Amino acid sequence: PVQGDTCLVLEPDWGTVDRVSVQDDRQFKGATYQAQLYLHKGRALRKGRTVRARFRLRKASAKALRAEMDRHQAPRRRLRQSLAQRAPAAIRSVTASAQSVPAYGRLEWSVDLAATYDNPFDPEEVRLDALITCPDGQELTVPGFFHCPYQRTLVGKSERLVPADGAGWRIRFCPKKPGAYRGRVVLTDGGKQVEAPISFAVTPSDHHGLVRVAKQNPLFFE
Repeated sequence: PVQGDTCLVLEPDWGTVDRVSVQDDRQFKGATYQAQLYLHKGRALRKGRTVRARFRLRKASAKALRAEMDRHQAPRRRLRQSLAQRAPAAIRSVTASAQSVPAYGRLEWSVDLAATYDNPFDPEEVRLDALITCPDGQELTVPGFFHCPYQRTLVGKSERLVPADGAGWRIRFCPKKPGAYRGRVVLTDGGKQVEAPISFAVTPSDHHGLVRVAKQNPLFFE
């Protein structure tokens, strides 16, 4: 704070600065702030070398700063809330990306579920699977996963990854054979299981299939 509700904001030029650390020297009975500017990797300080880093100082109200911080931190809060749940096991909805896909295409289900867990990445706590029956009768188990989307931005020469909205449970499947498929989505929460039916169609395609070890020469893929 500079005076009353007015604060001083330091805005670096990320093209010249990698990160910034600000220290309040009032805790050491000083009347100043200390700003430490960190240069990009490879720009080491050497005797006789001139290094330039740019930044801008501006005034802002504390209310405006809190609103700006809340806006930036909102995706992280929503992500933390979705990483742990306390609710009876239930599958509220299963939404498919399409009702029909070509062979070797990608089909994705978004599953809105409730369960009790602290870590969605631990199958011992919570597990989501799709049990799929192929047109020839073959049965497949496709594991689901908790999806955390991130937004990638480039600030100067530094990469920044920020949680984006849309975190939730997903199941992805690549069907190989044309025909009618059926199955069910199974949620396992502790000793309890709940299910929801799924079905979809696969059409023929001229796709060559998945990459595999070459039959003629195992040193190559085909």
